[in-house]
Amino acid sequence: MRVLCSLIVALLAPVRAQVNVLTVNYDNSRTNSNRNESILDASNVNRKQFGKLYSMHVDGQVYAQPLVITGVDIPGQGSRDLVIVATMHNSLYAFDAQASSSPAPLWKTSLGPTVETADYSADYYFTDVNPEVGILSTPVIDPATNTIYVVSANQSGGLYSHNLHAIDAATGKVLTGPVSIQAHVPGTGEGNVDGVLSFDSFIHLQRPGLLLLNGAVYVAFGSHGDQGVFYGWIMGYSAADITQQVAVFNANPAGYSGAIWMSGHGMAADENGAIYAETGNGDLDGERNFGNAFIKLDGENGLAVLDWFGPENWRRLDEFDIDLGSTSPVLIPGTDFLIGGGKEGVLYVLRQSDLGKLTMGNTGVVDMYRAVRSGIFNLALWKRSDDALVFVQGWSDPLRAYRVVDGKLDRTPASQTNEEFIYPYGGMTVTSRSEDDPSAILWVTSTTGGTSGTAWPSILHAYDANDLTHEFWNSELDPYDRPSSFSKFVAPTVANGRVYLPTFSGQVVVYGLRSEANRTADIDILNAFSQFGLTVSPGELLTIKGLGIGPKGSIQYQPDVNGQLPTQLGGVTVLFDGQPAAVVSASADTVTVVVPYSVMGSETTTVEVRYQDRASGPRILAVEAAHPGLQTEDESGAGPGAFLNEDGTSNSPPNPAMVGSVVSILATGLGVTNPPSDFVEMSADESVDPRPVQEVTATIDGKFAPVVGFSPVSGSPGSTFRVWIQVPAELEPDDKHACTISIGGKTSPAVSISVGRPE
Repeated sequence: MRVLCSLIVALLAPVRAQVNVLTVNYDNSRTNSNRNESILDASNVNRKQFGKLYSMHVDGQVYAQPLVITGVDIPGQGSRDLVIVATMHNSLYAFDAQASSSPAPLWKTSLGPTVETADYSADYYFTDVNPEVGILSTPVIDPATNTIYVVSANQSGGLYSHNLHAIDAATGKVLTGPVSIQAHVPGTGEGNVDGVLSFDSFIHLQRPGLLLLNGAVYVAFGSHGDQGVFYGWIMGYSAADITQQVAVFNANPAGYSGAIWMSGHGMAADENGAIYAETGNGDLDGERNFGNAFIKLDGENGLAVLDWFGPENWRRLDEFDIDLGSTSPVLIPGTDFLIGGGKEGVLYVLRQSDLGKLTMGNTGVVDMYRAVRSGIFNLALWKRSDDALVFVQGWSDPLRAYRVVDGKLDRTPASQTNEEFIYPYGGMTVTSRSEDDPSAILWVTSTTGGTSGTAWPSILHAYDANDLTHEFWNSELDPYDRPSSFSKFVAPTVANGRVYLPTFSGQVVVYGLRSEANRTADIDILNAFSQFGLTVSPGELLTIKGLGIGPKGSIQYQPDVNGQLPTQLGGVTVLFDGQPAAVVSASADTVTVVVPYSVMGSETTTVEVRYQDRASGPRILAVEAAHPGLQTEDESGAGPGAFLNEDGTSNSPPNPAMVGSVVSILATGLGVTNPPSDFVEMSADESVDPRPVQEVTATIDGKFAPVVGFSPVSGSPGSTFRVWIQVPAELEPDDKHACTISIGGKTSPAVSISVGRPE
């Protein structure tokens, strides 16, 4: 009977309707919901049946939501269901969505050089996105033509640009592009030249997901953390010929700001061709300026403003940086209502046909309610037959579900989680088989780490969407299921029995129904100081993280009589293209190694960790001449650097470094040294100190900071150096001056240093 049942299931599986996810937030209503998930439900999402299957490895951080397009004819390989992944290294990948183990990409397309985050440090301290900006937004796919539309950020020859590309989903070939995104509008705001405002690519981030509507692709822009002279821009391009710009909109041409960022969500669109967005801090007059507002634009007529709503306290929102534009409007399917919110924690329900303008007492709204104490960056909405459930989470709040009936929000949550979430930056997705599915699931990502663009820990949760006190499963139940890191704001993509979870660790982790087959450990490979991976350099000190890759407890190396580091420690060997590396420490989930010089001259290297009779899954990493990283106070790779002031005391806001003084900090990833140091421990009586072959330079707050010396650290691997840097005399006192070092054309992620002046 069991064999017969299995046969029936196998025969029925191919006829299940396959779901496409072609745009950010699943649909142009931006509901973050899939109401046609026919495989995963309350009966099988549990510790026994559901978990991590494998990871898809890519070459950069993944801020974009993975997309799914089914039934694509791949030349020479037949029809495939594809997962499309975009990375911050400006790469676009297609993977087999039904793979049974870590697959090689079906194709990969590179869209030009990225912009290093350090490039912005000369103008402002910006580390929310780090260390590079490439494809930040979610692309959009036209299923009629199998065309992927994607925007890259590029820097070449000192010129910065955002570029639109049209890519063939079957082959990855560029159909059209790059098309440099440019725009000009009449305006009197700051930066205008003779009454014209021009789009400046360097100042803006292309954060919102792309919108495809009625034959046009729409691209929106915000700022680098409210730095510089920026505006909210939207540009429209013909989908048939992206070289043709069809519309331009500036949210505040007679004022300032009005960024359109929406935490990466997409602009919504209705069936009549209207486009909806929320804007951030800025002026609001309802005539030319639309900061801190919901706006409705005419997608058929050059993005003319059709309607708008601004809360009566918009000036306060602007003054205290609690802007409305931290999420996108969500259209409630089958109704005339939309719902949205912002950093203040208030949910607004508006009529699509009459948004309400600006009124005393906000009389134009259908309903408004402070749903969380503060901080709405994400919403998910599940439309049911007689109501809608909106899911929302704020700072240090439980995740809550509120019923919306005839445009009115219940004041009492329909349910809420038992636990609070520290940061409201997670993604949310609702899956169900139907409108009133009793086994619907709310998928949520969370982190207990920080907020900058680095590899913070992540948890994937599966809650009962009808009762959030009931958690079906989470990735902490089994250490094997833990994702490699957290990806800020982005929703997990759930379709056709698979969950595709983006990370900042060069992976998209795939979950689904699994067997008890042998598991191969995934590994993350990171610069030991910056905690950034994906690239390695000769002599770099690396931290490798994985499950079961070493012995219980922690073992530290002991050099031999000649000061040589071991290539095996506690049964652990790490191979780079088959060549063993020096192992510095080993434990059950962390191994520290020095990259051998044998990788020099190669474009890539394959890394594998072997422990006793087990081997990790191999990782293929790019090889660069240098991959610098600076030590930080909390070893996270972000925030305050572990600087020592000239007198040897720790640098801090109460104990800043004086201008003109010399500070020092540990660095690794400086490339090859003379003499070689990849297998050497430093000693106090080292007769010839190793020095990097390439010149090392430094900046603080974008200003040249002379590197006055190097000092190998006695008793440490030779790949670790103390770098001595002079603080520029022209700096003003500040606790967060950005410091970077550069070598061989590569710049470290910025860390902060406290600088003062003698009284």
